[in-house]
Amino acid sequence: MSASSRIEQYLKDYPDGDLLIAVGYATAPGMAWLARRTVGRRVSLLIGDTRSRWWEKMSDPDRAACLEFIRRGDVEIRNWYRTKRSRSGESSAHLKVWAVHNNWSPVSALVGSGNLTRKGLDDNVEVMVEAHGSDMRQAWQTVHDVWGKAWPCADRLIEYLAGPDSVTGPQRGRGAPSARPQGPRRRVPPATGDGVRKRRGRKRIILYAIAGLFAVSRLTSGWESGPGGVVMMLFVAGLFFIWARRS
Repeated sequence: MSASSRIEQYLKDYPDGDLLIAVGYATAPGMAWLARRTVGRRVSLLIGDTRSRWWEKMSDPDRAACLEFIRRGDVEIRNWYRTKRSRSGESSAHLKVWAVHNNWSPVSALVGSGNLTRKGLDDNVEVMVEAHGSDMRQAWQTVHDVWGKAWPCADRLIEYLAGPDSVTGPQRGRGAPSARPQGPRRRVPPATGDGVRKRRGRKRIILYAIAGLFAVSRLTSGWESGPGGVVMMLFVAGLFFIWARRS
């Protein structure tokens, strides 16, 4: 049984109650799949990794379904992670839990390995099982705690889907038990961060080229004669290399 089939069965088994869902990754096809199966249900969706590369490929129907889903008044989407700069170290929300609750009181939880992506739902070999008793409560508490520390990311996803001019204001929807997000916020939008990384990559290539040309010029000019010349050439080339790596 695919993850999508198991989740669909779970939603049929628990047709009432709100949903708190946590996944490591989501894509437009996966979110569109969710949108079509949660009409009329309040959804709180936590995504661990919301970088732009997960939203590059989509059909027009999936794009439209995602935008409609994100802008629903009964949907809230959040993001949580820690960077290497944190005192506690790098971490991300990588759990996969589908929980039904009534006013933040847990009813049931489906726990497994499938992300909210086309592959996670239908192509990969995944396991999704319903937790009971203390296992259910532990799964719920983990998701609930991370949700309380997470921050809204609807505007970022809308920008991925429809462009930067499409963001009109804060996402509507019901808040979490802790309405004010806690934890680190990403100050630079991912799209801008990607541009910075590309510029740094081009700069490094230029600096690598300079270091290589310097080394070749020294070799062809005869400066390499003697061990001292070779050491000096390698030292200067190494400085260029270190500079390039740190730029």
